[in-house]
Amino acid sequence: MYKFIKHIILLIIMMNLLSINQTQAMGKITENSEMYEWVFIYYMSYDNNLSPLGETILKDIGDGIISMKSAVVVQADFRDTDKMKRISMRYNNGVLKREEITLESGDSSDENEYKKYLIWVQENWKSNNYAIVFLNHGGTLNNMCFDEKLGKWLNAFKTGKICRDFNQNIGNKVRLLFLQQCGRGSLENIYNFLDSADYIMASPVKVGAPNTYYSQLLKSTAKNTELTGADIAQIIMDEDQHYTIYTLVKNNELKKLPENLTTLFNSIKRCNHLKFGKSLMKVFQFDDEINYDVKSFIEGIKESCTQEITNTLNQFIDWYEKKLIVKKGIKSKNRSQYSGLSIHIPSKVTQVNRYNYLPIYQETNIEDIMNLLITVQSENNKE
Repeated sequence: MYKFIKHIILLIIMMNLLSINQTQAMGKITENSEMYEWVFIYYMSYDNNLSPLGETILKDIGDGIISMKSAVVVQADFRDTDKMKRISMRYNNGVLKREEITLESGDSSDENEYKKYLIWVQENWKSNNYAIVFLNHGGTLNNMCFDEKLGKWLNAFKTGKICRDFNQNIGNKVRLLFLQQCGRGSLENIYNFLDSADYIMASPVKVGAPNTYYSQLLKSTAKNTELTGADIAQIIMDEDQHYTIYTLVKNNELKKLPENLTTLFNSIKRCNHLKFGKSLMKVFQFDDEINYDVKSFIEGIKESCTQEITNTLNQFIDWYEKKLIVKKGIKSKNRSQYSGLSIHIPSKVTQVNRYNYLPIYQETNIEDIMNLLITVQSENNKE
């Protein structure tokens, strides 16, 4: 009888252990019933040459968690492992508590894996405020988060929709979405993330790494619970030493981008003898694609327009500089001439066609104007 009872107890223990292992495999770290003021959601797709910086960033994040008001979750992909990790860091009983599990997938370029990550956050990390941050490289117009092992990029258009759905599902509590990647500050890409947060921050140029703001940002959220998305962005701009331009955009104004762009482009089409002026500034290039500073693009075109059309172009610039863009952080004097965001100007028709599925193409006449500009460039080159 004693042996029978002993076997039953051992069986129960084994079943409990199996249940715990299954729970961890599904992405549950430790049951977390806390309600935070801020949860920061990082996506560290570092399965590339940035991999050695991963632990440095994680340490800096951990050093900044000094109270139970803030927590950080990270989904990370490194070169030396075949699988992604899901890491949580929070303050517990006076010390930093860091937990991590290994996921089944090693594909950080898979939008479905990112979607699973946000579902996990929604179910396990309750907060009054959230911030979403994407680390890694930026590529061509719709490419972000490069997975070197697979040679693939995360699709920005699809990822934007996932972020938008997440924000809606949690009651629009995402205060800031930060694209901490090279060249993501283009009008086309920013619009991919419409309604994903109160504010969206990105850079039109290259961004350095590992960046230096993590600890101070988290300490600030512990000291002041009334911070907005714009406040969070300002702290990042002030504390980070590894960038030259960060530009913050207000989501409510971003909604007006299609209408304002359409008016702008309709005016440009009316310009006689349309030419690009000398003011046009290239700010980012990847493969065969070039992004130009938005204001310099418009200022250059004004040189071949009538005063009436010029007035309309000036109205767009006024809205762009004073309403759409909320803040600019500039850490280099040689970047001070940039207006803050870029626009992709194709050099051939195939570059136009490759992005006609993007929201900004669907909701404006940008495809028509870009084809016109290609013709103008060709004619200008012949002169």
